[in-house]
Amino acid sequence: MRILKFLSVYLAFALFIFLLVIGWNWKEFTTVFDNSDALTDGQEFVEQTFSLGGMADFIRDHPEYVSVYSTSLHSDSAQLSIEANTPRTLGSLSSALLALHYVYAVQKQELNPETLVSMDSIAAYQLPNHYRTAQEKSVSWLNEHNYISNNQVSLENLVRVAIEYNSLAVHDYLLTHFGVANIQANLQELGLRDSLYLLPFSGLAIQLHPHILGGDFQTRFSTLKNLTGQERAQEVFTSTHSFIHNSAFREKVLNAFNEYESGIGFVQEKQSFDVFPQLSAKQLVQLFQSAITGTVLSKDSKTYLLNLLNWPMTDRTYSHLFHYYGGVFENKMSLASGIDIAFSKERQDTVVQAVFFDQIPIALWFHMSSKYIHQDYQRRIVWDQELRDRSLHKPSKSVQN
Repeated sequence: MRILKFLSVYLAFALFIFLLVIGWNWKEFTTVFDNSDALTDGQEFVEQTFSLGGMADFIRDHPEYVSVYSTSLHSDSAQLSIEANTPRTLGSLSSALLALHYVYAVQKQELNPETLVSMDSIAAYQLPNHYRTAQEKSVSWLNEHNYISNNQVSLENLVRVAIEYNSLAVHDYLLTHFGVANIQANLQELGLRDSLYLLPFSGLAIQLHPHILGGDFQTRFSTLKNLTGQERAQEVFTSTHSFIHNSAFREKVLNAFNEYESGIGFVQEKQSFDVFPQLSAKQLVQLFQSAITGTVLSKDSKTYLLNLLNWPMTDRTYSHLFHYYGGVFENKMSLASGIDIAFSKERQDTVVQAVFFDQIPIALWFHMSSKYIHQDYQRRIVWDQELRDRSLHKPSKSVQN
């Protein structure tokens, strides 16, 4: 009887602990359960990519997932080029383009860095349960640096936090505040040779949500996919505009995201990036090359841009390797990318490079985003000729993992 009593108490306690843990993390538990099949996608690549050599091997063997373009700032020839002309999902790297536009617009006195922006105006763009952590980190960073006063923040500090933390709400506020036509015109003056329709993340998420505009995800996705770039931009911006200015529509969107979150699983989110803005690695690098070495930006504006981008230098990981390092990075489901400008202590020139891991297998993405090995790779190829060579060719026996 004592054994049975002990077992019953033990099992009851174990059940209580199980329910407490699962109940406290119920959303996370159901998310993992609902996406269990997706979490096996690319498991065979995980063990291979624990080292930088293994990552280079993966890039060499699977260029369908990767684009790399790395070159000296003052050179027209690439030191590493892999699928460099293939359009890739920009994701939050569009914040780098917003920063470029912002600096040029400040130079032309179209924007004032000291313009104050209400934090409520920014928060209005945040969708419930949709990459909200980035917005929370952004607000925390602004508070830690005492950049928020009377619930307002300067435009300059808003650009700074967008570059570092990739808040979708901050991005969408800046995108609509700057104006797409103004951004397009300034980027073309700075060297962008092709049309690029930057889109608000909120409008894209609303358009793809199966419980807002009608139709399942595949229907919503196919509708957007079949539109021209200009038509897609009109639909997506209309959704964002209605979310901000139409109270009935806003309530419908908030209810849908509160109840169903994004309404799509990992595999569908990965597929959805086909309708996001895209640019090739070479286009992105050449745009920044043109801006920094050309005559459109003044010397002061170039310095201002580089100062906005150099937030990684507060981290010793970067400061002990580089005289200067600046960049913008993306790390969203199946995306792991970056644009960086680097002056390494190992070499005497400045390198500009873009690395895109685009719609990679989901298990591999979880592995990479937890280890940040893709960013280690991007830093290392600035000066490591062997690693660059290994990304293109099989290594010699003397090269170690």
